[in-house]
This record gives sequence, structure tokens and C-alpha cells, in this order.
Amino acid sequence: VLAELGQQRAQTQALLQNSPVHQQKVYRESLGQAWSSLPPAEQTLLQDWYDTVSTITLHWRGWKLARVECRTDHCLAYWHRQHGSYNSFMAHLPAYAQSVDEAASNPDLTACTIATRHALPSLEATEPDRLEALPGQLIVRRALVDLLQDLQLLGKGFFQIEPHTLFGGQQNPELLNAAVVHGRWTLRHALWILPELSLPRYTRVHSLNLYFEPPAPVSGQKDSRSQDPDSVEPFFEMSGDYYAQK
Repeated sequence: VLAELGQQRAQTQALLQNSPVHQQKVYRESLGQAWSSLPPAEQTLLQDWYDTVSTITLHWRGWKLARVECRTDHCLAYWHRQHGSYNSFMAHLPAYAQSVDEAASNPDLTACTIATRHALPSLEATEPDRLEALPGQLIVRRALVDLLQDLQLLGKGFFQIEPHTLFGGQQNPELLNAAVVHGRWTLRHALWILPELSLPRYTRVHSLNLYFEPPAPVSGQKDSRSQDPDSVEPFFEMSGDYYAQK
């Protein structure tokens, strides 16, 4: 009898844990933690990236700036050698460069590359928007399509929006009455539009790469840059996430 009662109790607990009410409660807790851990607001981070990159010159002591990779806490500038030497570069680093490393990924030892690290300004803590203020999926999708159309009017570029998944939890979205979804977006466009770029409040940016020279093609990979800006002009690649109510 005791064994049967224990089995019934375990079955009841399993039913309760799998119930929509319990799943919604667990998800609400994990969602709050994930939401508070988001990167800084999109325009704040964009401005800090722009301010940092603006201090980096295109040429420095016989080295040419090839690309800059920015993340949420720093930027890395990569320099290709023209006629300068390592000693002259390291003796007088570019303005605001904190450290310098030799990038030795190229098997051609004559293809010299130096990387300098540049810190972002101290980011002020910003409260995330209220979850309740997020628009629904349909509104977000329409707004992103409108943004794509506006960017296409400014010249050739590339904009990709990936399908959304549940944000902040592992539950089955079908069991949740209220939830937040997110998806990755990628943008490539001419560098000159960057200072005027304005992103919606329901997006976050994670990375920004600036290319002052055409990036080397990846062997065996299909070229996905047919809609990129002209290779002769500098361009940027940015990626992030969008968020919406289920």
C-alpha cells in the first residue's frame, strides 16, 4: 500500500511540474534573470563603438588599418604592414591603444599583421525596458522589414533575419501563455551610414566589424556577399538580436 501511495504521489508531482501554470512560473523567474543580463541599450553601445573607432587613424607609422572588431567591452584594430617596422609601431602606439599583439594566423610570414586593443568608455548601467513594453511578433517583423527597405534605399547591402526561438528558458513555448522570443539579425552596409544608423528599442547589438580592406574569402564556402557594398569602399558588419512578445 505504501509503495502504491508513493507511486501516486510521484505521478501527481510530475503532473504538477509539467502543468502550464508551473511551467509559466519557472519560466517567469528565468526570463527575469536573462532579461537583466542583456547588453547595454542599442544606441548607447553604438555610440560608444563609434566614439572609440573615431580615435583610430587609418595609417600609423607605415602600417594600414585593415579592420576593426568591436564587442561589448572593447575593440580590436588589425593593422597590415606597408613599409613600417614592428619596433617603430610598438615604440609609439596609436592613440588610446592599451596593448598590442602580433596576429600570426596567416601562414605567410611576410604578411605581417598587428592587433591593438582599445577599451570602450565606461558604460553607465541602463535599466532594460519593461518586458511588457515589448511589441508582438507581427509588429516586430513588419518593423524589421521596413528597416530593411529603408537601408536598401541607401545603397547595396545585406540584411538577414533568422527565425525566432524562446528567450530565457527551455520550456515548450506551446505550454506558455506569455513568453518572449528572440532571433538573430545581421547587417552589412557601407560604412558611411553608420553614424546615422538608428536601431529599434527592441533590438540589442553584440558585435560590430569594420572592413577597410576586402575580407579574404573562406575556402570552400559559398560567397554570401553578392549583395554587399562595393568591395572598394569601407563597410561594416553588425549582428545582434531582436525581441518580441510571443
